[in-house]
Amino acid sequence: MFKILGKRSQVKFIVFGLPRSGTTTLTRIFNAHDNLRCLHEPFSGNLNYLMYFQGRQFKQKEIVDELKLKSILGKIFSRFNGIKHLSYQLPPELNRVLLTYPDCKVILMRRKNILQRIISNCISNQAKYWKSNKKKIINTEFKRVGIKWIEGRIAEDMLTTENYRAILKDSGKEYYELNYEDLLGAKLTVDEKLNKLKEIFHYLGVRSVLTPSERRKVEKFLDPAKSKLNSEYTYLKIPNIKEVENAVGSKETGFIFK
Repeated sequence: MFKILGKRSQVKFIVFGLPRSGTTTLTRIFNAHDNLRCLHEPFSGNLNYLMYFQGRQFKQKEIVDELKLKSILGKIFSRFNGIKHLSYQLPPELNRVLLTYPDCKVILMRRKNILQRIISNCISNQAKYWKSNKKKIINTEFKRVGIKWIEGRIAEDMLTTENYRAILKDSGKEYYELNYEDLLGAKLTVDEKLNKLKEIFHYLGVRSVLTPSERRKVEKFLDPAKSKLNSEYTYLKIPNIKEVENAVGSKETGFIFK
């Protein structure tokens, strides 16, 4: 699972975002590149990742301050180029430490269609499933979602992204802001997606031309039929989804079907 293949680049980076914003797909793409190794959500509560670094002495609840977090990051970056992290997995003060970690690049990933992101996350939470196999979603009986609850999540989404963007700007750290729609948008061609990837690889300072083997793997991850969990069909599983779109859908926050 953790075996390093090829000559690993010395670049350090963090993929940072909210749930259902494309961070997992980007991580899989990075791990298809022979010179990159990105660790998936080491602070998610799944101790299997972090036990790998400290035997079985480490416990998630022990990350209580900057010193402990930096110690863990040092161990991770000794074996991996980067980590994929979701904002809720650490408290805000430790997310600040993470984003400003020395000599570490940051990819701040967001979804311009905030409404789709929130509904997609709601579907995963109700089904208790986050992977790309749709069978679990199809077989789940979903509940209605509250309009006021959605409105609150939209406001929180916008504020959270702006707060972390401000941290990066204030720190003077070089970062790359990536919109889900610019890499994984349904209307993009494969070549357009690969060109965006070249730009991201260039930011990281690694080889941007994929080998034939790497390209085959990457194109699989870029194919929404194979990597995207939700679609119009799964959105319609939410009983009042059209009511939600009519109430809160907008050009600013996105639509579900329009």
